[in-house]
Amino acid sequence: MTNYTIYRYPVKLNSNMLRGKETALVPMPAGAKVLSVGLCEWRPREISIWCLVEVDPIASCTKNMEIMVLGTGHATISDDLLGKLRVMGTVVCNSNEEVYHVFEVTKQPRYVG
Repeated sequence: MTNYTIYRYPVKLNSNMLRGKETALVPMPAGAKVLSVGLCEWRPREISIWCLVEVDPIASCTKNMEIMVLGTGHATISDDLLGKLRVMGTVVCNSNEEVYHVFEVTKQPRYVG
């Protein structure tokens, strides 16, 4: 029988990231399944990614998930990059004054129709 738990992985935000000029590498166990993204109100300028993670010594292998966070209207995305992004979710902050869109950057291009 396999047991799972939920962990929170923080991603610190900065102005370069919100303009699409840099990404974040978030170390997490291989096979982690993203459940949601959101804001922890007690941690300003940081979003959180909650993942379902297998609790097993064999699952101790980690991978770096490459994350891109874009602010609404802050950056443009090329077709090439768009084909490598998997939407994780949207985070609304400060009573809708700031909206961040969170993506996983994949290595393989995906079809975008």
